[in-house]
Amino acid sequence: MRRPAFEQLANELVGEANALNSARWCGEALFAVTRDGNESMFFDAWERGANFLQARGLLSGEGGVIGLAALCAGWTVDYRTLKKLVAAAQHEGGGPKHI
Repeated sequence: MRRPAFEQLANELVGEANALNSARWCGEALFAVTRDGNESMFFDAWERGANFLQARGLLSGEGGVIGLAALCAGWTVDYRTLKKLVAAAQHEGGGPKHI
């Protein structure tokens, strides 16, 4: 359902819808950024992407926006680097909520 909007967003941010094939999903709850001078590009693209989707009534998909923003900044996403950090993180409520 969100794919057409994300294709438009990829075109807007990166210049081609096919960027979705190389952008990596990044969970918004836990990620790390290594300082390299492209931070403002990343945060600007993240803001533009979030506003783009929100203007279209899409209020989910932040992980995809972050992944596209990372691509805009020229960054690679390395899930392995975060393994130790993920293992050490504890949700303030003790974990996922169960209803």
